Amino acid sequence: SGFIPYRDFFDMNMPGVYFINLLSAKIFGWSDLSFRVFDIVYLCVLSFFTFLWLKPFGKLTSVSGVLLFGLYYINETPYLILQREYFALLPFAVMLCLLIHKSNLSFGRILFFSGILTALTFLIKPHFIILSLPAIGIFIYENRLKLRKQLKYLVTGFSIPVIVFLLYLTFTGSLNSFLDIVFNRLYSS
Repeated sequence: SGFIPYRDFFDMNMPGVYFINLLSAKIFGWSDLSFRVFDIVYLCVLSFFTFLWLKPFGKLTSVSGVLLFGLYYINETPYLILQREYFALLPFAVMLCLLIHKSNLSFGRILFFSGILTALTFLIKPHFIILSLPAIGIFIYENRLKLRKQLKYLVTGFSIPVIVFLLYLTFTGSLNSFLDIVFNRLYSS
């Protein structure tokens, strides 16, 4: 204990995974049962936001989507439990709720919060940005928003979690190690 990821040991996980596991352990404890309880609570929250996201497509679609994913996840739990992709689904589903539902929020605020949620998914599983950006692009296009004007909200929201992450790496002395892992070990040929 007391080891700092990237600086003290090689790891390919992004820091969002560590923070989710730390949050889970602080709230529920460090036992196997605690992680399972966290897993089920996470699934319930994810199911709620998935239902909200799918609701405009009809009740049958939203209920079916939640039930089918929940049953699949519970059936495949040994392979999927607490995986990065699973963790990234929650901020992604919340972002989709923001983009699809008409709310009292201004377009700028929707894009600001979408930027934060996109950054959170990126800090858990970077590949999720491939899913997030087209959804945001469709939102901007469908609402006839001026791209340049709205990008400032999106970029500002995205920057906040990324800056916090970079500050964490800097203060723990692990920034250089993290960059070395990303550029020289994971993606080198």
